[in-house]
Amino acid sequence: MPWSRCARSRPSATRWWPPPPSSRNTGQPAKAKDLQNLPCVTQSEDQHWDLTEDGKTVRVKGQIAFASNTYLVLSKAVKSGLGVGLIPFHMVEKDLSDGSLVAVLPNESIPERPFYAAFAPGDATPEKVRVFVKFLVQWFRTHPLD
Repeated sequence: MPWSRCARSRPSATRWWPPPPSSRNTGQPAKAKDLQNLPCVTQSEDQHWDLTEDGKTVRVKGQIAFASNTYLVLSKAVKSGLGVGLIPFHMVEKDLSDGSLVAVLPNESIPERPFYAAFAPGDATPEKVRVFVKFLVQWFRTHPLD
């Protein structure tokens, strides 16, 4: 699908979240390089992560324990103890508030991932689809995911 037919909204903020305390058999990472020694839960296309630590870009390749192309599955994998995961804040907000997950590497800068609404090319896009995509773009301007 041509990228010209994608409507991009605000980026989705992501953070590293460790597995629940009861299932941890390794320590929490203190620095980005510590992720290399921990089991990690990742997006399917992620082979490494570029993090900014103390103003410098650090490329980290973790020990991939599990990969998926959906954050819902990844958040469940982290909660079940499979590894440290890079998950959007809005998907783990409840788990953070009840203490079942905690943020790690809070000072590391993580590249934002865009959120897309994609639709088929051509002039035959239904009006309701165009209106809905326009609504999404406007809504995310005032309702960030982080």
